[in-house]
Amino acid sequence: MRKSIVIVFSLFVATSALTARPTFAAGQKYSEATQTTQQIGEKYFTAYIARDWNTIDPLLADNASFRDGTAELVFGGVIQHGKPAVIKLFCDGYASIDYMRFQKLRSYFAGNYAIFEGSLDWALKLDDGRVVKTVMPFSTILRIEKGKIVEHRDYADYAQFIASMKNTPKPE
Repeated sequence: MRKSIVIVFSLFVATSALTARPTFAAGQKYSEATQTTQQIGEKYFTAYIARDWNTIDPLLADNASFRDGTAELVFGGVIQHGKPAVIKLFCDGYASIDYMRFQKLRSYFAGNYAIFEGSLDWALKLDDGRVVKTVMPFSTILRIEKGKIVEHRDYADYAQFIASMKNTPKPE
């Protein structure tokens, strides 16, 4: 009997979710969130690529986080929590970057998320004096709540960077 009740309840929940219809209010809320996300996301991402930390700072929420899980095997754990830690990572950790340019393949904005996909053309000065220039596939996903960036996630294919690093001779 108990098993039958659980099965019936599970079917009710599953079919309720499938038959739920979005309301006009939900659509309007989604559209408003998407518009705000696009405005803030584009401003933030442009500043990020330009390494304009003064523009980034007021756009970050106090509880913001940054993570590039795809960089872990190359640069170690790259995750920061809290606005001061994220800004410090950007100011200190990105200081060795000579330039960053983004060639957009596409961007889209959905509710609280801004997604940027394309190629990152960048150069990094290594401690041994080499400057490694790389173009690689790159994506950034931002989550925006109450007009502030709360999550910044980068994803990149670092294979090109590793190949460029191996082929860049040390300066004499």
